[in-house]
Amino acid sequence: MRATVDTNIWTRAFLNILGPAGQVVRALLDDRFTVVTSEALLEELADVLTRRKVVRKHRRSPEEVAEFVASLRTGAEVIDLFGTVHVCRDPDDDALIETAERGGVDCLVSEDEDLHAPEVRDYLAAVGVRVLTARAFLEELRGAATE
Repeated sequence: MRATVDTNIWTRAFLNILGPAGQVVRALLDDRFTVVTSEALLEELADVLTRRKVVRKHRRSPEEVAEFVASLRTGAEVIDLFGTVHVCRDPDDDALIETAERGGVDCLVSEDEDLHAPEVRDYLAAVGVRVLTARAFLEELRGAATE
């Protein structure tokens, strides 16, 4: 399975490896899916993980943050974006949508309500991409493992 994973999932995993987002990271480490991302998403992740408010929660060094982002970059398929998608109410999420579409993924994994909006779901469904929460994605991975 190929998936584009939203920054909010990676951030939640970085803060709490025991929750559903952390299970997504474990599934990636177990090679249960291929992550497809873009430089825009990796840059956003690095920015979010180095914000003062977030650093206070995870208490990790800038080097550990850089290592986490670098490991995602190394293990992922990184695609180029053109900035041509304008679908979401929040224009910052358009890079995520474009990554999923251009990357030919099966699903986009996010907890962001804007990405679960009907217009976004319909747009992505038209190109064969489903929008799933972390829990729903993990259920799909479990189902694929039993087939």
